[in-house]
Amino acid sequence: MAMRLVDDERELSVPLELDGAYIEAIAAQLQRAETSGSSAFAKRFSTILQDIIGQALDSDIKPPTETQLKFALDIARELGVAIPGEALRYRGSMTTFIARFEPTFSERRRRLRV
Repeated sequence: MAMRLVDDERELSVPLELDGAYIEAIAAQLQRAETSGSSAFAKRFSTILQDIIGQALDSDIKPPTETQLKFALDIARELGVAIPGEALRYRGSMTTFIARFEPTFSERRRRLRV
C-alpha cells in the first residue's frame, strides 16, 4: 500500500510504499492522538523521519556538519569573507567554500604563529 509524504508549501509529495499493517497502525495511532489531544506521536515520528531522510539524501545536499559550520565561521572571520547562503544550506557547497579559502586561512594562521 502507498502513503504520501506531502509538503503543501512547495506542492511536493513522495509516495511511500509501506506494508498495509503499518499504514493501519499509523491510522490507529493518529486517531488515538486526535482523541487524546496528544502530539507525542507526531513529535516522535518527526524525529525518526528526519533521521531517516538525512540518511537517504545525497551527501552534497545534506545540511553542513557542525564541524564544517564552525570552520567556515573561523575562515569568514579571519579572512573577512562572507559565507554564501548555499554553503549554509548544503554540505557540497560548504565543502567548496572551505576548499576555496582553507589554503589562505591556513597560511595566515601559520604566519601568525611564527
